[in-house]
Amino acid sequence: MDNHESELWKYSLTKAKSKLKTTENVLQMIIPLKENRLMIKALTFLSESLSLAITSILQKENMGGSSKLSSNQDKNLKLFFSMVNKYINKKDKENIYTLIKIRKEHIKSHLEFIKKDKFVILLGDKYEVITIDLLKNLTNSLKILILKIEGN
Repeated sequence: MDNHESELWKYSLTKAKSKLKTTENVLQMIIPLKENRLMIKALTFLSESLSLAITSILQKENMGGSSKLSSNQDKNLKLFFSMVNKYINKKDKENIYTLIKIRKEHIKSHLEFIKKDKFVILLGDKYEVITIDLLKNLTNSLKILILKIEGN
């Protein structure tokens, strides 16, 4: 194991933890401030944290030569999902998948808005509704993943 490779995945993990902490702080501010627009910011930080956690896992697994990193993001996601079972349970894996799906929809969306305590993303004739509770569940699943990466 190359020392540089070891430092690389740890650096990505540290950045993922930092973004996750920022997400948790933003989520804690939403209710007391009654500022539901912060859900968009929380989703952004959460997505960034997930990307860094995925990068960290792929870098860590690549050290042993058990995986091959690709410049193709979709291939890396497939690789991530093929190995994530050793880090998290099925429910958390589904939440991570949901977060990836929401992130992709958010990027593609031409219209999004806040209605009461919901963040709505419109895509053509369908929509995705995001609540604070959903964001908290996704945050908890990502937190579990990050702790498992760190512990393995």
